[in-house]
Amino acid sequence: MNKFSLKLSVIIVNWNTKELLRKSIQSVYDIAGTYPYEVIVIDNASDDGSADMVADEFRDVMLVRSKENLGFSAGNNVGMQLASGEYFLLLNPDAELKTNAVRNMIEFADEHPRAAFIGPKLLNSDGSLQKNGRKFPSFLREISELTRIHKWFWNYYDLNMGWGRVDFDKITQVDEVSGACILARKAAVDEIGLLDERFFMYYEETDWCKRAKKAGWEVYYLPTAEVIHHWAAGAKQIGLKGSRIFHRSQYLYFGKHHGIIQAFILKAASSMLMLVLQINSIVKRARK
Repeated sequence: MNKFSLKLSVIIVNWNTKELLRKSIQSVYDIAGTYPYEVIVIDNASDDGSADMVADEFRDVMLVRSKENLGFSAGNNVGMQLASGEYFLLLNPDAELKTNAVRNMIEFADEHPRAAFIGPKLLNSDGSLQKNGRKFPSFLREISELTRIHKWFWNYYDLNMGWGRVDFDKITQVDEVSGACILARKAAVDEIGLLDERFFMYYEETDWCKRAKKAGWEVYYLPTAEVIHHWAAGAKQIGLKGSRIFHRSQYLYFGKHHGIIQAFILKAASSMLMLVLQINSIVKRARK
């Protein structure tokens, strides 16, 4: 007998993406019914009426109204601690499940008991491919991206430091998958722990996958599961602040997994980049 009361817990952390959130929840309702499931929405103190919309239109949803913006990691941790499912589906509010996405991920996970995390094929709003399933970030890769040098040797960079492949229609064991949509096995999460809440956003799923693989678990990219991801809806709202959060998470990740020297060099390089961006912003405003 299954010790879990539910097969699936869908967890959505929202911040001011009301209209996209509505579509995201509806996509779950439309196609997730193959298995017993629950939907948990953590609203991070939105001021656009998101929480009221969920309460009014989706009364079966377990809604948590946070009084502050907890960020991606802490918000999802709240959801996972409330969840009853054998699997957790962490779903961005700017993502919509396509037909059979949930079923295909769960069937694959059931057939691969060492799969801790599974990431689907992501599609842009226009249906074009949004690549998923990447190599872990290396110091050389991060430096080349910060300095934009990677554009000079793109093919080598993409195959050896980026995605590691050109075929995104093939099931592949990968290092990490995007946090836009992750199917996580509760048993793996119980072993390696929840998301590291020091990562407000960015690099949190990278750190999670890193810990899983160190513990002997596997991470897969599954192209037979398709999810539309309306890219970075939350991040677009915070502008330059988002870049600062990104680089802080980058520093935390490298300090945790690669040592303080690499983290410090990256921090210095990113600080210079941020200074350049701020100067450009000031110049643009002055010209208006």
